[in-house]
Amino acid sequence: MLFNLIVLAMINRIIHKKEPFTTVYIHGWLDTVILFLSIVSFPLTSFSQTERGLPFIKIYSSLDYKAHTQNFAITQDKRGLMYFGNFAGVLEYDGQNWQLIPTNSRVTALHTDSTGKIFVGTSSEFGYLDMNKQGELFFNSLTELPASTTQRLSKFLELNGSVYFFTENTIYSYNLKNKKLSRRSIAFTIQNAFLSNRHIFVQTTDNILLQYDNGLTIPLSGSSKIPDKVIAMFPSGQQEHLLITRNSGLYKITGASVIPYIQQKLFTGLSKAADAGNNEFMLWSTDNGMLTINRFGSIIAQAETGPQLQNESVNDFFRDRAGNMWLAMDNGLALVNTASPLSVIDVSQKGIVNDMLRFNGRLFVATTKGLYVAGNAALKPVLLSGCWSLQASGNMLYVATATGVYSINGTAVSRLSTDYSFAVRASAVTPGLLYVGAENSLQLIRSKPATSVKVPVPDNVVSLLEEASGRLWIQTLRHGLYSYSPATRALTSYGISKGLQTDIGNQLWQSRFGLLVYNAKGIFRYDAKTDSFGPFSVGLFGSADEKWFSHIDEQTNGDLWTVSGDEKQISLFKKTGNTYTVLRKPFSPLNDLNIRSVYPDGQASVWFGGIGGLVHFDKTRTQHDTLLFTTLIRGISVTEDSTKSIYNGRPDSTAASVNAATFKSNFNGLTIRFSAPVYSPFGEIQYQYFLEGLDDRPSDWTSQTSKDYSKLPYGSYVFHVKARDIYGNEGQESTFTFTIKTPFYLTWWAYLIYIIAALFLLSFLIRRRLKRAEKERRLLENIVNERTEEVVEQKEVLERQSEELANKNDQLEKIDVIVQAINTELDSANLFQTILSRFTVIRNMDSATVLVFDQESEAFRFKALRGSRELAYVASVQLTPEQARKRYIDGAEEVFEDIYVKNNPEFEPLGNAIDDLFTPKSLLVIAIVNEDRIEGYITLENNIRPNAFDQRDLSMIRHLKEHLIAAYIKTRLLENLEITLKNLKNTQDELIRQEKLASVGQLTKGIVDRILNPINYVTNFSESSDAVLDEMISNVETNSTGLSEEQLEDLLFELNMLKNNSKKIIEHGNSTTRILKDMQKLLKEKSNDFIEAEFNSFIENRIKTTYTELKSEYAGLPVNLVLNTVQKQTKVHILPFELSQAISNVINNAFYTLSEKNKTAKGFAPEITISTRVEDQFVFVSIRDNGKGIPPRDLERLFSPFFTTKPTSKGTGLGLFMTKDIIQIHKGKINIQSKEGEFTEIYMALPIVS
Repeated sequence: MLFNLIVLAMINRIIHKKEPFTTVYIHGWLDTVILFLSIVSFPLTSFSQTERGLPFIKIYSSLDYKAHTQNFAITQDKRGLMYFGNFAGVLEYDGQNWQLIPTNSRVTALHTDSTGKIFVGTSSEFGYLDMNKQGELFFNSLTELPASTTQRLSKFLELNGSVYFFTENTIYSYNLKNKKLSRRSIAFTIQNAFLSNRHIFVQTTDNILLQYDNGLTIPLSGSSKIPDKVIAMFPSGQQEHLLITRNSGLYKITGASVIPYIQQKLFTGLSKAADAGNNEFMLWSTDNGMLTINRFGSIIAQAETGPQLQNESVNDFFRDRAGNMWLAMDNGLALVNTASPLSVIDVSQKGIVNDMLRFNGRLFVATTKGLYVAGNAALKPVLLSGCWSLQASGNMLYVATATGVYSINGTAVSRLSTDYSFAVRASAVTPGLLYVGAENSLQLIRSKPATSVKVPVPDNVVSLLEEASGRLWIQTLRHGLYSYSPATRALTSYGISKGLQTDIGNQLWQSRFGLLVYNAKGIFRYDAKTDSFGPFSVGLFGSADEKWFSHIDEQTNGDLWTVSGDEKQISLFKKTGNTYTVLRKPFSPLNDLNIRSVYPDGQASVWFGGIGGLVHFDKTRTQHDTLLFTTLIRGISVTEDSTKSIYNGRPDSTAASVNAATFKSNFNGLTIRFSAPVYSPFGEIQYQYFLEGLDDRPSDWTSQTSKDYSKLPYGSYVFHVKARDIYGNEGQESTFTFTIKTPFYLTWWAYLIYIIAALFLLSFLIRRRLKRAEKERRLLENIVNERTEEVVEQKEVLERQSEELANKNDQLEKIDVIVQAINTELDSANLFQTILSRFTVIRNMDSATVLVFDQESEAFRFKALRGSRELAYVASVQLTPEQARKRYIDGAEEVFEDIYVKNNPEFEPLGNAIDDLFTPKSLLVIAIVNEDRIEGYITLENNIRPNAFDQRDLSMIRHLKEHLIAAYIKTRLLENLEITLKNLKNTQDELIRQEKLASVGQLTKGIVDRILNPINYVTNFSESSDAVLDEMISNVETNSTGLSEEQLEDLLFELNMLKNNSKKIIEHGNSTTRILKDMQKLLKEKSNDFIEAEFNSFIENRIKTTYTELKSEYAGLPVNLVLNTVQKQTKVHILPFELSQAISNVINNAFYTLSEKNKTAKGFAPEITISTRVEDQFVFVSIRDNGKGIPPRDLERLFSPFFTTKPTSKGTGLGLFMTKDIIQIHKGKINIQSKEGEFTEIYMALPIVS
């Protein structure tokens, strides 16, 4: 048969090509051998294709491109942009954006000619896409078609510089050079037209095939009538053509003859075909999907299209520059990624792929939902139970599943165990032994004899590896590794303590380097000498971030397939010598999938499985990851005028740069749109742009397809943009150079105009000014004399004003000095003294006073005085409000508000120190008014002449008045606040003291009350008993008859002893009563109503009163009282009763000690000296006596309660204790100095009222 085929081919060439026999023989032999091999190999090729997956497909619906659902034609321009014939017009797609170019009717044919022009055929006309001035595409019609040609055929072909447009009965020819259109009517009806080997062929509706040359239709010899519609014709040789029919297989044109070629069951339901390049052709079959054939008609690939394109009606079939196939369908558009070596089998309903294995020529796939066999781009079930791992041994396939371990032999399936199993391993060392990794155990299953043994393991066993020695390595999820020795049945743990650095995620790898383990910490190799693992470098790379793998598979040639730790990145490390070259680009589309397993299937195929599906990688296919493309600038518009588009792309240009443009200065905002004609079902294109002249560096990669610039400064710019596809390939950069003009008012000629205009204006102004100057000169001569007089007068006025201004400045400076001084004062006394001292700046002031209303005395009192007298001289003077008003305001002139002037005042005598003050000749009074009430007066006096204070002085006082009042109010508020705070502190201290004594005082007060009454009874009855005893003694002495002298003496002795005892009881009872009464005084609640009093007066009165009382008690004691008090009046806050008691206690003690010393010292002159003095805001009173003094040992105890130097009948020990308590209540101090036998002096100090 082979010989007959060769001879047939040789005869064919001799008849039709007139070639020499040798050439014919060689060609015929080769063609026939290739054809024979193709036919013989077809079943094998077809079978291998059944295990491939489906190509990745992307569907574009009408919602994506926003036009009609039906599409009829496809083409691609020189730039790579895609065009689709739609019911509504022509769709343009640049990879990111869709644009509809409307036509009058549906577009049924598209063609890109050799110049890049896109021809468009519709159901009613044909023409081409042209561009208007704005760069926008529009349909330019060449001619309208007769109504009879709008139903079936609409097709473009290009040959010899002309584009032919075929309708059913007419052929149009458009000359690309001279742009002339010719038309030829045909007597028959054309069904289809083809271009092959630079010849045009047409098929009539009778299925007759004709050759159309130079306007002539030439019938072909032989069987030119084909029993079916021809859908495509492709070159098969120099004078040979391959015909593809709808359902009748393949035909061949050799010379002028048509002969049947190949009939196959796959060649049915064909509707469209396309040139795939490299002498390959793609066919679309509604029954069998996409077929790829070579020029001999042999099927080299079959791609099922799956449910996405099932039952779709395909109207056109087009292969783009990248090798992808585009389908124009009745229901949208489809991009079929046939050029990619990747294809996919959908496992979305079949779980996650865990393991794969080829066994007996079939690919088994283990998923979480079962065990499947791959075929016809689908998975067929074998077991419907979650499968985890596979292992083949001999003619047996073992499967670890959730329901146990199964064995498969041919079509027979046997269940070997029932426990949940993760891993299975048939022993290569011990025949008939099967290791099974199960939940928390390792199972050993033997076939002969049939036994099963479980070895407990602390965790689930997920993988097993047997060494040649028979040692079994066990991999767990979270507890590291274990090794099992079948001989000793010993289980040894390997984890962090054995060098693995982690117990989680360890995976076993029997490599050419030995036993390795990889985890998130790196790769580790087992060292049998140390029985531990250590870090190991395979030599792949050095960067730490790439050392974490979730899967490693080593091929027999040393290549390594790896999956990154996050299950996202697939890498192929190709071994070259001792180094590796990493390959990742072809697998970039799978970066969004989670890959769990990698299975190299021979040298040509690799399978990837995981969550996202089952993906096949064909290593023999042309790589699709090095496509060259150009980034296109698609549009440029002015931001200030969105309707103004200056560039919309040029369909006839492939240049990477856009012509330079210049914009007016007010159009300094641009929007630049860009894209890259890269079409892929995977990911998206990213862009990087840079505006030279504005930006410092390129932008980050982004999916943004436009960039807006606003308010650009004038100057020159170059916009750069480039794209990057999913494989990381960067497209050719595009640029756009533009200039924003300098504003006309900043150009050189504008500046020149400015200068000329300025010179002209200057000249005009000079001439005009000269004329006006001459006129003014004459006018000036007439008025010079008049103006001279006015100038003199104005000079005098200015001099006066200058002098006044100087005076005002001087006045303001003085006012500022005074204001600064008084604002710093916080004390009213200091404030008023400062005011008077600063008023010396008033030239005519001789003396000054300040009177302030005193709330307690309800009178005005002097607070500051400046003149011939001191303030102390008039400190006691008090003026009633009526007296003050009569003295200072009545009869005075109010020159400004609250400022009065009085000349030659006459003051009514008041009978106090104020009458001694010098009566002024001029009196200036400032009334301090607050809330409509006069609270003080400030007087300035001149003692020499009336009207001494001039307007300048009055003006200064007027400006100062408000400052003086504000300073006064401020100091008064501060003083009130200080007093309030002081009173509050005193109250708090008293409350604390009372709180401390409350509990003790309450108890003591109760005791005193309880004891005092019984003591009174004792004293009273003792006094009564003493009187009775006196009567008894008297009676005994007068009535002693009957008693012997001795009896009478004894009786009187006993009665006198009782009388003495009674006197002692009375004496001590009275002493106890005094103590208890003093304690009552001590515990009595103190008054909180302090009053302000003059200290010296109070002391003198109190001392004199006490002295008078004690003189009567100590009659006959000649005590000399000496008073030395200061003359200065001193105010203190006192509790009168309490302080009087304290003074009385001290003077009482002085009288007692003087009395005691007077009894023993001859010539003694008792004396008490009382002195007062003022020091450091305290007033001191000293009470000194020249009595017997106090021993040093008793000085420290004098203020202790119940301590006394007096006899029990004379003292209680509470007097000085109470005195100290009273002084402390007054915030004062008390101290004692004494010298035994000479004197005792007590000092008391009280704070002065400020």
